[in-house]
Amino acid sequence: METRRGLGPLAVAAAFVAAHLWGLASNAPAAEVTRLAGRIAAFPAGASDDLVASPIFLMLGKAGMALARRAGTAVGASADAYGLASWGAVFGGIAVWPLLYLFGRLSARRDVPWAATLLTMTAPVVWAGAWMPTSHVPGFMLAIVAQALLVGALLEAARHDEAASDVLIVHRPGDPVFARLVLSGALVSSIALGLRPVTLWLTLPLLVAALAICWRRRARALVGAVVLLCAVAFVAWAVPLMVAVGPARYGTSLVQELLPAPDAGAVLSQTHPAALGNALWETFVGAWRLPWLGFVVVAVAVGGLLAGPRPTPRGRRALVLAVVPYAVLHLLVHDPRQAVLTIPLVPVVAYFASLGLQAFGRRALQAGTLVLVLASLAASWRG
Repeated sequence: METRRGLGPLAVAAAFVAAHLWGLASNAPAAEVTRLAGRIAAFPAGASDDLVASPIFLMLGKAGMALARRAGTAVGASADAYGLASWGAVFGGIAVWPLLYLFGRLSARRDVPWAATLLTMTAPVVWAGAWMPTSHVPGFMLAIVAQALLVGALLEAARHDEAASDVLIVHRPGDPVFARLVLSGALVSSIALGLRPVTLWLTLPLLVAALAICWRRRARALVGAVVLLCAVAFVAWAVPLMVAVGPARYGTSLVQELLPAPDAGAVLSQTHPAALGNALWETFVGAWRLPWLGFVVVAVAVGGLLAGPRPTPRGRRALVLAVVPYAVLHLLVHDPRQAVLTIPLVPVVAYFASLGLQAFGRRALQAGTLVLVLASLAASWRG
């Protein structure tokens, strides 16, 4: 895909990382940094369930703080802030390439992947979230990498099936591109699980769909390789945690993160009929911080959903698998005011908003994207 080549993606990723490292000293929440740094330094004593269930982030946090402290005052701000919050900038920058790939597979229009990627990266909840010293942005961005690979695998399988004229070819276990995408997606999904367990709701449905295709194609060896790869990756980061805190504590923490009890402000904890409407508003409009900006983006996205060019049937199913399970979990059990938890839903809104702008022509897409990106950045820095 042309949009993923050249200096463009590198320039966007570098700008995202540089802007966040530059603004980290004044935007990273000091109280959250101090609290989390103390918990990581004292681990496993007094560890909370979210930290116990995120062993890869625990390792990244320890390594980041150690490197930043060694750099001393040269980093310009709190060493703990850089050691923890800089991971959001790094993983956010990495997400540029998979976002371009994902949107490029879903849309044949050349400008739409770029517009959707820029709208995603500059959405206030993503931009400001990358300054948080938590595992949200690293975990969710890595889940987006896995989703891009697995959606690519599903669409590659569809392309392979459409090109085949013989049923024997359809069921042949070949197609090395599909196999590489599935294996890569499975591995990244396993790593994301160790960063932020709730990412399982973002990647598992797609992985199951890909494995179902493998089974239909009688590629049983590929199914076995995916299961083995996931098991090895899980054991690699889970066993050290089990040794540190005990298998029972780790298992309990993991289950509580995967199947959380409803928050106080969640829909399942409310009795008034407007609870779902409020959750929808906070989830989709609130992600853009300014109500008018969020309303405009969502309105354009709805227009793109209803009137814009539709993805292929396999593309629509892939979008449903990538978005709906987590969206249902978020709307029912998360407090909608926790904006950072809406990050996984931003790409689909940005994608349909780009299609909505594209419906008015290429110049409207470019001008509209520029206006929304600048407004989003202003909302983020204003925050």
